[in-house]
Amino acid sequence: MSRRLLAFLAGLIAIASIAAVPTIESSSSADVSAHPVQGFDALDFLGNRAALTRYLNKLQVNRYLRAVATARAMPRGHGGGCAAGDWECFKRCTLNTESHTNYGDTSANGTYRGGYQYSQAFWDGQATASGRPDLIGVDPAQASPSDQDYIAHYTYSTRGKAPWGGRC
Repeated sequence: MSRRLLAFLAGLIAIASIAAVPTIESSSSADVSAHPVQGFDALDFLGNRAALTRYLNKLQVNRYLRAVATARAMPRGHGGGCAAGDWECFKRCTLNTESHTNYGDTSANGTYRGGYQYSQAFWDGQATASGRPDLIGVDPAQASPSDQDYIAHYTYSTRGKAPWGGRC
C-alpha cells in the first residue's frame, strides 16, 4: 500500500509542480528558485525515478507518510494495542474503533450493526454458540449494551481479535 500511496502522491506533486515550474522557453534562474526545491527540473522529475526519490526526500515526504501510516494504524482515542486476554482494554478500543462507542450504530450500507459492528448472520451464530438463543434474530444495534458486550466477550474469548481485523 505504501508504494501505491507514494506513486499517487508523486503523481499529485508532478501535476501540481508542472504549473509551478517555468517552461523551457521561459526559464530563468529567478523562476526556478521559486520552486520549493532548488534545482528542480520538471522533465527530469517526470521521467526519472531517482529524481523523484531525491525530490520526495528533500520534501521529507517519507517521514510524513510514516507518521500518517502510524496514526491510521492506531484506533482513534487509543494509545495502541492491548495485551492478549485484556478484555476491558480490547472492549474500549474496539467500541471506539468500530462505532465511536455508539451501541446503536450501523454501517453506511446497514450490514454491520451495533457497538461491535456484527452482521446479523454472525451475531445469530455467536448467540447460538454462546448459549443465548434469546438473542437470535435480535438486531445487534437494538440489543442492550450488556447483551452486545456479552456476545462480543464470547467472540473475543473464542476467536480473539480476528473478527475485528486483529486490531486493538
